[in-house]
Amino acid sequence: MRPETRHSLVLIVGTGITTLLAITYNVYAGRALGRAAYGDFVAVVSLVALCHIALGPVNGTVARFTAQYATENALGKVRGLWREVSRRVAVYGLVCGLIAMALAPQIASVLRLASAWSVVAGIAIIYTTLLLAVSRGALRGLQSFGGLNVNTITEAAVRLLVGVLLLSFWLRPAVGLSSYVLALLAAYFLSRWQLGRRWSGHPPRSVDGAAVRRFTLPLLVLAITSAGLQNVDMLLAKRFVSEADAGLYGAAFTLSRSMSALVTPFTTLLLPLITQLHTQGRRVTGTLLRTSSYFLILAAVPLILFALWPERIVVLLYDKEFAAAGAILLPLTVTRLFGYLGHMSALALAAMDRFEFLWVYVGGLLVQIVLLAIWHESSAQIAIISVYSQGGMLAAMILFQIVSWSTARPAGDSR
Repeated sequence: MRPETRHSLVLIVGTGITTLLAITYNVYAGRALGRAAYGDFVAVVSLVALCHIALGPVNGTVARFTAQYATENALGKVRGLWREVSRRVAVYGLVCGLIAMALAPQIASVLRLASAWSVVAGIAIIYTTLLLAVSRGALRGLQSFGGLNVNTITEAAVRLLVGVLLLSFWLRPAVGLSSYVLALLAAYFLSRWQLGRRWSGHPPRSVDGAAVRRFTLPLLVLAITSAGLQNVDMLLAKRFVSEADAGLYGAAFTLSRSMSALVTPFTTLLLPLITQLHTQGRRVTGTLLRTSSYFLILAAVPLILFALWPERIVVLLYDKEFAAAGAILLPLTVTRLFGYLGHMSALALAAMDRFEFLWVYVGGLLVQIVLLAIWHESSAQIAIISVYSQGGMLAAMILFQIVSWSTARPAGDSR
């Protein structure tokens, strides 16, 4: 069995269990807190998710250089990288977190939250997530995907168990959010133990900090652009169309995002795997194509369901008043498909230090924004514009990928 096939199967299982546990806790929190308090809970979780995407380069950078050092059998460098990045994240993150906590009442006012303590809990979640991202990036780079699964499942399980226990005594959004912090801390200490077993006997060695910083900045641009491509149509629909139409778009948008659970195993896998192959001087074309094919096979299931019974599915999960959302469910799902495939292509290029693609990637987002700013008469029009714009972006990325393969540089060539 090929490495990418084996790793993909492991990650699909782990992601599925983690997602199921996460959804279970969110549903329980909603039932326990009630509609009004749950709105505060979801608002903070959404804010955390936004920051998580923006801070994603921490995990990606550690994963990329860990994969390179592991391929070179330099586990001491992996340990040194983890230590250096962890120290910086701990110090700078703490300073930023304290400043944000001082502004918690103002943030709560802007978000119309009942208590500033929910904001404080959200900031604590962001900080612990950032600390854990360093360790998970190292596990990802070492291609310890089984260990990564254990770590994420442990976090989700602890969050569910602790959250149910806490909410049975105190029905407050901040209390429900605190279970995230406790679960993240449990996963963090577990990751320390997991990594300690891998690099035992290898003293930490210094790494090329300048090379790490050079990689981090363009990866940050990639993360922000990906966040925009995944969310810009929903944000502009909320801005331009009527409240009722925006509600329909939101329902279809939420269902179309179900494919994120299918693509996560492959986006987790690609960066370290392509880095390893590139460092060894091996071709990456087949690996990228096979990994993308696995995702397409899985994505065919929601595509077929949404093509055959869109209205029935919407009514079943929401209500009859949302039935019209079925008309845009398939276009939005295809939009997400194009966006995720483009992101996978971008990660493969990033693993080879071919960041010239950012001109195409960022350009695709800007084109979509401009087109939606011009044509936004209805949710259906926004959905169609999004399909064509992200389809065009994907075509441009594929073309760039082909050119990149034909002019591939040897590993270590930083030109």
